[in-house]
Amino acid sequence: MADIEQVDTKKAILEALELKYGIVTEACRSIGLSRSTYYDWLKNDPEFKAAVDEITETAIDYVEGKLFEKISGIEV
Repeated sequence: MADIEQVDTKKAILEALELKYGIVTEACRSIGLSRSTYYDWLKNDPEFKAAVDEITETAIDYVEGKLFEKISGIEV
């Protein structure tokens, strides 16, 4: 894969992860990327890993907020 194509694909998977709330399988499936490629990038590209970690934290915060709403009846 050419470098520019790889950069574009990494951007696409990061966008897909945001849309799919950090669910790797769904994000990869939505752009046609293999999970093994995703995990190779995660392991070998510190910038990519940092971006994924940020998306994961955001997704966790969102889910925790929704759970709190359901438990307490208070909209966050």
